[in-house]
Amino acid sequence: MYRLTIAESFQVQIGDRPARTWYALEGEFESEQQLPPLGSLLLLQSPDGRTVAAQLAGRSLWEREASLRFNELEAQSFEPGSLVLWRRSPN
Repeated sequence: MYRLTIAESFQVQIGDRPARTWYALEGEFESEQQLPPLGSLLLLQSPDGRTVAAQLAGRSLWEREASLRFNELEAQSFEPGSLVLWRRSPN
């Protein structure tokens, strides 16, 4: 099981489309291979023990900072310190 920690959440709105919630991750990343593949089923776990399964809808790597987006979580929020858990499939 691999785990990443959420550092913060933020909203991005492009044009007239609805705002989307992105989750910035703690740490520095060299490549997208360190992130789960798009479409992966992940578990998000908050510090208070709430756990939600969600499919990865977007990922971004810019200047070694990574962010993830999940369609199912637009109505929910996960605070800093929440974990993103996934099992990397063998190649």
